[in-house]
Amino acid sequence: DYEWLGDDMKTLKAVADGSHAINKRLSAAKKPVVILGQQILRSSDATNAYDLVKYIAHKFNAEFNVLHTSASQVAAFDLGLRPDSELKLEDNGEPALVWLFGVDDRGFRVPKNTFLIYQGHTGEVGASQADVVLPGAAFTEKQSIYANLEGRAQQTLAAITPPSMAREDWKIVRAVSEITNHTLAYDTLIGLRQRMKELAPNLVYCNENVRMRAIRPPVAEGQAAQPTVNAALRLSVKLNELLDYYQTDVISRSSPTMAKCVVALRKELEKRAEDQRLSAN
Repeated sequence: DYEWLGDDMKTLKAVADGSHAINKRLSAAKKPVVILGQQILRSSDATNAYDLVKYIAHKFNAEFNVLHTSASQVAAFDLGLRPDSELKLEDNGEPALVWLFGVDDRGFRVPKNTFLIYQGHTGEVGASQADVVLPGAAFTEKQSIYANLEGRAQQTLAAITPPSMAREDWKIVRAVSEITNHTLAYDTLIGLRQRMKELAPNLVYCNENVRMRAIRPPVAEGQAAQPTVNAALRLSVKLNELLDYYQTDVISRSSPTMAKCVVALRKELEKRAEDQRLSAN
């Protein structure tokens, strides 16, 4: 169950200044949690929305969370896989090397004069554009650790053997590191897990909700006061409906069963739209 409070900054402002009815429940909550969707951060007024929500979380001593839209992004951040600088690939003719790890985004555009390496499985958009393909193993073909929405680490075991020349991703990276004279310190799965434990201990304790080191973002001195926001601004997301819900990744897009689900969903939505049109007449 949930309670709809509104979709504008006016509602958030009321919660922040203590005039909203929900404040009593927040004050009485033993373990309040505030979750901010990542799409809000992409809007032009993202800074004020973020600051105000963080202010609310700090005011009610709530854990502050950002719900990411990209799978595995949070676990990658935990492991320190973040760019040292933001580089934008442009069609400026300069040579560039791009190494894609399972990237099959249909909106991804390869700049000119780029040498493209694709590492992954199934092979769709990314593999079709690549100069070199390094065949990886699917999740059913390797022993892996995944971080779910709660941050819990969950381990999977291989159900089948990778086909032909496909290898587990870490083995491919390890081999390339040796060829390029930047040899990684591990050459076994146990060694890899030990390195993961050093970087992000929460990712090796499977099926346990391990509390991270940083629970709440620090509040700077200048943020002690309630941030000023445009109360008339509406909070909206770019995507309210997802017709291809059953085919949002490269594996499900290759599934005949999931394709039937999408067709069935579209027929149902068309039927409902027609029923509404007839009832309106």
